[in-house]
Amino acid sequence: MRLIQPELENVCQYRKLTVDWHHGTNGIVGPNGIGKSNLLKAVRFSYTGTFDNHGVKEDNIHWRAGPGATSRVVNRFTHLGHDYELVRYLQGGKSQLRGTGELITGEKNVTGAIEEKLGVSVQAISRHVFVPQRGLSDLIVETPSERAAALARLFGTQKAESVTDLVSKQINQLGKIGVPDAAAIDALERRLADTTMRLREAEAALKLLPVDLEPRLAAARQQLASAGTRAAYTATRDGVLRDLQAVEERVAVAERAAVSAKVHHASYAKVYGEAETQASNARSLLEDAAGARSRNVLRGQVAGAVGRLDAELAQLQAPQCPVLPAGVDPDQFPDEELKRAGLKRDELVARQARYRRLLDSFKGGAVQCPTCGTSVVSLGPTLDEAVAGLPRTESELVACDDYSAQLRQFHQARREFVFRHKQLTEQRRSRAAELDALGPLESTLSAEDEQVAREYLTWYEDLGQKLSAAREGLGRAETAEAHERSTLLTVKHKLQQAEASLAQVPAPDSSVTPQLVAQLETQQREAAGLRATVETLKVQAAPLEGELAGLADARRRGEAERIWLDRLEQLRKLLPRAARRVAEKGLKAVERRANQDLVLFQADFQVRVGPQLSFDAVFADGKVQAAPRLSVGQAALLALAARVALNALYAGIGLLGLDELTEGLDEFHRQEAIGAALGRLRELSLARSLQCLVVTHEQSLAGLFDQVIDLGSLAR
Repeated sequence: MRLIQPELENVCQYRKLTVDWHHGTNGIVGPNGIGKSNLLKAVRFSYTGTFDNHGVKEDNIHWRAGPGATSRVVNRFTHLGHDYELVRYLQGGKSQLRGTGELITGEKNVTGAIEEKLGVSVQAISRHVFVPQRGLSDLIVETPSERAAALARLFGTQKAESVTDLVSKQINQLGKIGVPDAAAIDALERRLADTTMRLREAEAALKLLPVDLEPRLAAARQQLASAGTRAAYTATRDGVLRDLQAVEERVAVAERAAVSAKVHHASYAKVYGEAETQASNARSLLEDAAGARSRNVLRGQVAGAVGRLDAELAQLQAPQCPVLPAGVDPDQFPDEELKRAGLKRDELVARQARYRRLLDSFKGGAVQCPTCGTSVVSLGPTLDEAVAGLPRTESELVACDDYSAQLRQFHQARREFVFRHKQLTEQRRSRAAELDALGPLESTLSAEDEQVAREYLTWYEDLGQKLSAAREGLGRAETAEAHERSTLLTVKHKLQQAEASLAQVPAPDSSVTPQLVAQLETQQREAAGLRATVETLKVQAAPLEGELAGLADARRRGEAERIWLDRLEQLRKLLPRAARRVAEKGLKAVERRANQDLVLFQADFQVRVGPQLSFDAVFADGKVQAAPRLSVGQAALLALAARVALNALYAGIGLLGLDELTEGLDEFHRQEAIGAALGRLRELSLARSLQCLVVTHEQSLAGLFDQVIDLGSLAR
């Protein structure tokens, strides 16, 4: 299989990205965070339909893509002479696989077709074709726990651990099940006999109680309640009679108070009506005098404001410009001159940049220009001009900036002067118009007349307050009278209701006493307790025979489960050995294939599987060293050979993706170790037609690939 071109739309940080693959080694480079791993992850998603440990589809949609936007990965590839276009949607469409004369749609259908056409499962593609970050060295980890976890991931033996856990849980559950013995059965038979005897005793005691107990108790309770009700109604009627007498007395007092309040209010109302006209005249005189005084004060304030504005206009002076030529309009000159100064400054900045680039290019002692290839000897006069002209250009640039600053300062001051002069002129015109509208000074009321008018109004207002108090007193008296009369009607109605209720209650039977009712209630509770006891004993006795039969059946089931428990114990012991056998067989296959690749890589050692399912390196002189103890370069070659072997053994589709080979390595090891390994990988790719996608942020390794895809330059 050969990848041709992926196309990403609204995936991860890519709004739109299209890449053309080389059939050999492809280096995906760029700074951290640019999206190198996400490009490899998107290609893997197109084959597997999942993001594995990188979240669900919704987590990998571009953050700016709306709910209705299309998010998809289009992967074009060839396999066995056929061209295919594989489209996986994160949202906005239905996944499809288009080949020669066929179209397959739907997530499950597309995944099944991929497995059928490539001859490998999507799990194998995820584990052995696309190697994640830090996954290159899974087979050379040091601790047993890390090695066991890595082997389980690589050879898919996690299910054996899950089955072992399920078997252990089943064993624990079966171990808690006991087998009943004969003592338990004897105890259950004694419980059944005791329950039957107590049931017969309760039924005999229930027959001794009266049959008509419930009707007799209900009738006695009704008679006793009727006597209590009649006594309560009689007490209520007597209380209402006492309330009626008290309310009638309060009504008489309220009537006398209302008559007195009416007389008092009428006297004040008569005097207040006679004085109303004179009070209105006095109020008009005072209002006219106050208005005249206010207008006179306002006229003085406006006249003072006009004077202040005249003085401020007289003091306002226009600003002067030291560089303004004679006879030039000060409002037009700064704008035009600023444009000319800006053009001149742009020319100086360009000249300064040209001089600096020329000088910087030859600071390292270069013999020729790195841009055009011209020799230093030919560029000598130009260099001399740059050395002499750079200080002069910088001085002219400073002078130009100072000149522009003076022009802008004058322009701003001139605008402020014009604005302030116009503002003051408009304010003075408005104030002068306001002063003309006020007219001349007006005459006012004398102090003696104003005092007389105020005293009369004070007397009138006091009279009004007394009239209001009399009116409120009259209202309170009338309200109190109405309230008492309403209360009288309510009390009379309550008396009628009490007499009617008393008449409806018949006279009780004197033979029914509280002691008789208590005796009947005791007998009722005793009967209810006996009935409950009978029902409880029946419920307890019913399942005892079934429980006896169940114990015998439980004994038989317990024996059968014991046999099953022994078999599960044997299975729990066999499962770890089976997982180890699978891992050992897989490692042996990897050992044979990896040794072939190590020869191609020109390594100075071969590899073999140790007793702890770990790799040991065997050198030509017979020296044996554990894989985690190898040098960084040797470990890189071994890890790469092992990954290539796993890819060939368990995937074998001619594609290998490696994410961040240089993760965790310093500059020296990236160059020496990973550089040598990538050189060998390039040779292996050519020899075995293995297309490789390698993610790295190390730009210095770009020369080791057949093609370099710089995502940083694409982003720019």
